[in-house]
Amino acid sequence: MLRTLDFALQRALANMRRHSLMSVAATSTIAVTLSIVGAAGLALLNVNAWTRTAVSEVEIYVYARRDLSRADALALQRRISALPHVVHTEFVPREAGLRRFQESYHFDPGLFEGVGNPLPDAIHVRTDDAGRVAAVAATVATWPAVRKVVHAESTIRILLTVRRIVTRASVGAGVLLTLAAMLIVHNTIRLALLARRREIGIMQLVGATPAFVAAPFLLEGVFYGLAGALIALCVLVPGYVWARHALARILTLFPLAPLSVLVDCGVLLVIGGLLAAGLATAVSLTRFLRKSHPT
Repeated sequence: MLRTLDFALQRALANMRRHSLMSVAATSTIAVTLSIVGAAGLALLNVNAWTRTAVSEVEIYVYARRDLSRADALALQRRISALPHVVHTEFVPREAGLRRFQESYHFDPGLFEGVGNPLPDAIHVRTDDAGRVAAVAATVATWPAVRKVVHAESTIRILLTVRRIVTRASVGAGVLLTLAAMLIVHNTIRLALLARRREIGIMQLVGATPAFVAAPFLLEGVFYGLAGALIALCVLVPGYVWARHALARILTLFPLAPLSVLVDCGVLLVIGGLLAAGLATAVSLTRFLRKSHPT
């Protein structure tokens, strides 16, 4: 077993030296592809985080009827809290609402003397998902105890549209670039197989198993994937560290994700590089060995 592995490793290294230009092309293509895919993934991760943060700050404002008693208004809050997808409610009495209004717009506290408090009791509502805001607001608006429902539907729609566009663009680019890298690896392995087709034919005639023949080329493909992933990490890690530092003052409200995400990103890139290169190599080997198998 060890002798077979040693032979496969030696042949893989010899193949890469013999076809050094194609080896560099395959490795660099995988590195560039994984760098772009990793950058797109980090961008998608941050956009999703920003969207969740922004959406979590978006509330539904439910205003009770002015003739509703305080007990009935509190009962309305409990009824809203029991709705599906509602994660938080805050009851704002009309007195507190008036104080906030005066503090926000610097009105004279005695402005409403003689006419009473014109504001109703209000309930601030948050949902677990931005897509549920409109449905929850529409449901609550039909209740007799509710005077008015206000929510930032246009803002939510814009946030969700941005997240959807970034998600689709990132996934689409990742798929296309991965296919391009797999095609390069496939052609590289195919050229190596063609260059050694006579040697492979002799090995098959003397009884070499398909696994023995394929092992060096499979190791070669795995090396391309691993080397490409490591090069991509050498680009992404310092790049992301620099981006967090450079944008720290600009994105104060929506900071970039912590550096710990790079660990998950690195693991996924290595696994992705190995799988892409391994699959491309396996396809090349399967097609070649099937055609060249002696009859």
